[in-house]
Amino acid sequence: MKEYLKFLISRQFIVHLFLAAGVVVVVFFGGIFLLNPYTHHGIAITVPDFKGKTVDEVLKMLEEKNLNYKIRDTLYYDDKRKGCILEQDPLPESHVKEGRVIYFTVNGLNPPNVKFPEKIEGSLRNAKTQLESRGLKVNPIYVEGPHTDYVTGAQFEGHPIAAGDLIPKGSIIDLFVMQGFGGRTIMIPDFMGKSMEEVLFIIKQDSLSEPIVKPDYLKNDKNAIVDRQIPEPDSTGNATMNQTDPIYIFLKLKD
Repeated sequence: MKEYLKFLISRQFIVHLFLAAGVVVVVFFGGIFLLNPYTHHGIAITVPDFKGKTVDEVLKMLEEKNLNYKIRDTLYYDDKRKGCILEQDPLPESHVKEGRVIYFTVNGLNPPNVKFPEKIEGSLRNAKTQLESRGLKVNPIYVEGPHTDYVTGAQFEGHPIAAGDLIPKGSIIDLFVMQGFGGRTIMIPDFMGKSMEEVLFIIKQDSLSEPIVKPDYLKNDKNAIVDRQIPEPDSTGNATMNQTDPIYIFLKLKD
């Protein structure tokens, strides 16, 4: 026993003890240092807000943050920018490690097709209900006839539509609607350079058909102005149209 105690307080034992402790410390912190690049220990990345941007627009941001992405789902909203990110997971301001995958739900570039109803002739209310339930929009074109608010036919982009035809969701369908006998000829309004608010005011004032606006997603943009219109006014201001004629408005953003 005395020999054992003597060994515990010997210089040789104390040196070996400190050496062993040093090895343990070096191995522990060395392991943390070596594993750190793989585990990203202690590194937290704040997730940016990607919503509203396209995937191409956020690639540089993802690369700078050392984040990856996957598209989880594709939906379609005609009033949203094509290809834009609608939702993201994790949410903005979340804290994640480098290399984390961000899942995106994006707005499709092309709308899905829907079938045109079997029977569209009849009351305007019924026709609108059928079309809008399929994600289609209605542009009534009023024509003379013996009835009021009675649909006699439909067309898409100037062509007649048959029951069962496939139409891109969000499209505008022209409905020919009887409004009794009437309607008058007026001078073609000049919409060029005007905002949609100004256009709609003139149309309401002159009792004209609701305009067909392209591209649709600029319709509510306050920076959008009319770039082209059909029918076009002439330089003399003498060109005329019927109140029931369709009006096409093409928008662009202000320079």
